[in-house]
Amino acid sequence: MPAIGIVLLQVMGACAAPAVAAGVWRAVVGARFARGMRAYEGLRTTSPGSALTKPTAYSWQTVRAFSGRFLDQLATGLEPERPVFVGSSVGGQWSTWLALDQPERLAALVLIGCPAGLLGTSAPLPLRLLTLPGMSRVANRLQPPSPKQVDQVAKVAGEDFSEHRELRDLLVAAERLPTWSASLTSLVRTVVTARGARPGATITADELCRLGIHVQIVWGDRDPFGGPEIGQRAAELIPDAELNVVPGGHGPWFRGAERIADLIRPALQRETSTSRAAPRAPDGP
Repeated sequence: MPAIGIVLLQVMGACAAPAVAAGVWRAVVGARFARGMRAYEGLRTTSPGSALTKPTAYSWQTVRAFSGRFLDQLATGLEPERPVFVGSSVGGQWSTWLALDQPERLAALVLIGCPAGLLGTSAPLPLRLLTLPGMSRVANRLQPPSPKQVDQVAKVAGEDFSEHRELRDLLVAAERLPTWSASLTSLVRTVVTARGARPGATITADELCRLGIHVQIVWGDRDPFGGPEIGQRAAELIPDAELNVVPGGHGPWFRGAERIADLIRPALQRETSTSRAAPRAPDGP
């Protein structure tokens, strides 16, 4: 059986440390996908500007084009040439944009958690407040990186890190990096303002209707970025989509990685025979 190319794009605000992405990768695309397959080739990544990467100043006017170039470069060299993209949060937004703007570049799309800007969704108030001038510096002074502060961030995302102390420690270390705060604030501003969703960053209903690849959606039943009804609406609009609602918030793999792996494995396996084919055109005129 041929290899499956997988790109795991883990861009989840305060959970964007590569070490965290590596932990998610092992949990979600680990041994369970290898069963019954000869091999798979995968790539995990986070947004530029996080962790040990160089600082990145994002602009909401150009972030869509930037993300397309970034993802195209990531996928270059994977075998097969059209991998399956697995994205969460902003990673889900970027991957969906790629599927719209360069549909020949990917074989299928897996969205875990509410993608940023999907159907006009926004973000919880604490995250939106970071977009105000100087607020990020104030927040860092009032609540410097610590296990308690990370637990509060997780709570905002509808998650609980009490059973994931290693990930909590990784996040504390990541938040203490000198480039973390500025890059995160810059990224958040491409998606939302203090008042809500940034209009130019939304994924619209018309765009969802144009998606020509299979889309697997896994949605936490308590995702504060958008409830399951948003996922249901998206699944109804996408010509070829499957929705699974699971227990959890914005990062449902924290409490159910193996279950999510079992849900999305068929979507990956089915692409072993179609990954080199042209993207399917949606039904309709």
